Amino acid sequence: MADKPHPMEEWLKSYPPRGNGKRDEEDASAPGNRVRVRGSGKRGGPAVLDLHGMTREEALKSLRAFLGAGASRGLRKALVIHGRGNRSAQGAVLPAVVRRELENNPLVADIGPAEPENGGAGALWVFLRQRSR
Repeated sequence: MADKPHPMEEWLKSYPPRGNGKRDEEDASAPGNRVRVRGSGKRGGPAVLDLHGMTREEALKSLRAFLGAGASRGLRKALVIHGRGNRSAQGAVLPAVVRRELENNPLVADIGPAEPENGGAGALWVFLRQRSR
């Protein structure tokens, strides 16, 4: 008997990410304006947070701000790119830090691995909890 696919995998097959044709926009609320946010999280595809090159503290601050802003806008899914840490002298730091934050953040309903074309081991899909009406 074959294992049933994870619900997130089924959802992503039904609703694959798409670009929205807009240029990347700098998120003015991000620390140091270093967060790249693509997409609207609505019809134009998922919102994307790129944490490449940030320190642990910068990444956590940006991630928390991104999740808070996304939840307040009704965002359902987002792609968080943390990188693989191949160029870190002390080894990969952000993947573990980002995963731990997402697993413990009350705004996050579920997380899952990104497909190779969306960052593979260097990214995670994030599904946010929906507010009750």
